[in-house]
Amino acid sequence: MAEVENLDLLVADFIRITPRPAKKSARPVAIVLVGPPFSGKTKVTADLAKTLPLAIVSEVSIGSYLAPKATFFKRGTEEIFLLATRAIAELIKKGTSIIFDASVKKRADRNLLRDIVAKAGGTMVLIQLLPPEQDVYEKLKRANNEILRGDTKGFIMDKDLLSYEVHTIENPGDDERALTCNAFNDLDREKVRNQIQSLLEQIAFHHLLYREVGRKFNNVSE
Repeated sequence: MAEVENLDLLVADFIRITPRPAKKSARPVAIVLVGPPFSGKTKVTADLAKTLPLAIVSEVSIGSYLAPKATFFKRGTEEIFLLATRAIAELIKKGTSIIFDASVKKRADRNLLRDIVAKAGGTMVLIQLLPPEQDVYEKLKRANNEILRGDTKGFIMDKDLLSYEVHTIENPGDDERALTCNAFNDLDREKVRNQIQSLLEQIAFHHLLYREVGRKFNNVSE
């Protein structure tokens, strides 16, 4: 993991400017995504954040934040991931649930995030995006056309580069208990949204149950 100068200040400032829901949780969650480019990560992020109390941390927001600070913070993938993990940990400690709008491709990085979230007092939820290949190619074509027209900034990605990106993803194993979603299907997004809502309710119930059991135990002990 990279070492970054002024990291604590950067994390605190990034959290300060990140919009957060008013609702806090004693056991917040961190929703992490894995999927190829143009698989609908931002679509799923916006859909979930619209109905669930989630702060959004994204590679785009971190990159925009770091742009004027490039003199002492490199904008490489490793550095962005480092800032993201630290920001996620601090938000979890503050009782804020988050969704990370990025693809965490490596299993080791996902395991690291899971440990960081757990130590901060939260629970990580992994969503694997499995879109139809044709939908990905159509979105790729539209994105390239927007860049060529000058409607948006970015770089042109061809099918070969997309294929390379797909094959560098380390797919989640059974032990990671990933939810799966086709982001281009409304019913599939609704299914995942309901699964996460149910999980949030279960986590809240078990936290209250454990707290009540602990309170009764302490009363008996006294």
